[in-house]
Amino acid sequence: MSSNIEPTELASIVWHVVEGRSFALASFVLFVFDYFLTLDGEVQHFWSGPWSISRILFLCNRYFTKGLLTYAGIVSLLRREN
Repeated sequence: MSSNIEPTELASIVWHVVEGRSFALASFVLFVFDYFLTLDGEVQHFWSGPWSISRILFLCNRYFTKGLLTYAGIVSLLRREN
């Protein structure tokens, strides 16, 4: 059983792939922009206080999530190259 894809369906699939990659790139750019935009306030207000559970939760929220997203993006790029 072979399935034939119509040219219009193939064009639609390609368009959605390009759209998805563009959305991923725009999300990454906003992610980096937000990081650098708020870094000075983070250093001034957050890193000057004592360690607490809120600091640990902040670190997990700010850096673990971004690290995980960055790792997933790199793995995705490497997988496409092979």
